Amino acid sequence: MGGTATATATTTNDESKKNAAAAAAAVFQSWLEKEAIPLDQVTSFAEAGGNDSWLWKAIAFVVKRPAFLFMIYYLVKQVKLYFETMRSSSNKEEDKIALEL
Repeated sequence: MGGTATATATTTNDESKKNAAAAAAAVFQSWLEKEAIPLDQVTSFAEAGGNDSWLWKAIAFVVKRPAFLFMIYYLVKQVKLYFETMRSSSNKEEDKIALEL
C-alpha cells in the first residue's frame, strides 16, 4: 500500500515540475516577442504619470535623502526614552504616596 502512494506522489511532483517548466517557457517566450525600446527613449515611472499620491511623494523624499532615516530613528528613540522616563517617574511618585499612607 505504501508503495502506491509514494509512486502517485512522485508522479504528481513530476507533473507539477513539467507544468512549471512549461509556464516558465511561455513567460520567457512572451518576453522575447516584446518589441525592444532603445534606452534613450525609455521614460521613468514618475515621468510616465506614475503614482502621485502624497504617501508616495513622502517615501520618495525620504529615500532620496538617507539622512532623514537617521533623523527619524533618532526622534523615535528620543520619544521612546521620554515616555519611559515619564512612566518611571510616575511609578516613583506612586511609591512615595503609598509609603506616606
